[in-house]
Amino acid sequence: MPMAAIFLKNKFIAWFSLIQSLHFYLNTDEDIVAAQKETKSASPMDQPPAIKLLMSTIGIVVCYMNLVFPQQLAPPKPTVSKDEIETVIETTTKVETQTV
Repeated sequence: MPMAAIFLKNKFIAWFSLIQSLHFYLNTDEDIVAAQKETKSASPMDQPPAIKLLMSTIGIVVCYMNLVFPQQLAPPKPTVSKDEIETVIETTTKVETQTV
């Protein structure tokens, strides 16, 4: 869940993963964690609660990083050059003067 928040930069997912990780951290029994380490019966993809909490915190930091380091927005590039605009204006004025 924290990795999804990091990649998508979605604040809702980041806060949800932090709350979920905090809940997991507070409700995890240390005896069960120690027993799982000894028996190696836990899934290799399972992480300790502290690592999950750390990853969730990193997800929050990444989502709000633009507040600390804002990105410069590039000015929009004109799709038509100034020379083309001048020729269009000249031709329209010629057509208007000919019709009047």
